[in-house]
Amino acid sequence: MKIPPTLQVGTTGFGSRPENADGVRIYLANVSEPLQNPHITIIILTNSDKTLDQEANANYLANINHKGIPATSIEKIHQDTFLNKTSYKYSFKNKGFISPHEEYVGYEGIYKVIWTEVKEGYIMIAFNDTLEINQILSTFRFD
Repeated sequence: MKIPPTLQVGTTGFGSRPENADGVRIYLANVSEPLQNPHITIIILTNSDKTLDQEANANYLANINHKGIPATSIEKIHQDTFLNKTSYKYSFKNKGFISPHEEYVGYEGIYKVIWTEVKEGYIMIAFNDTLEINQILSTFRFD
């Protein structure tokens, strides 16, 4: 994945350190509240006892039914492909995001989410739909 110089990469999870983080976040550099701006969150689940479908559906419902920041569905969860792999995709409008490991109030807008399987487990990619972010995602590849 190619990251432009206006963005930086950090870990997910509040106070997490790179050596024990379960994901990465790509966000604007040099801003005081990076999650208030469009960003990408990528999380890898390595020890799930659920199927890919179950994980994706649980996350979709966690966002739609959240008591504090309920999302409005834009695109209901559905099976699709991502980089030639079976995936589950959905999108919603909200002012934050609920991932499998954290929740936060952040950028208010549309969040698109892709779940797919990789050799390490499942990967969840949540992102805000902007031209720059879509350009970054177009460079995404699995090894």
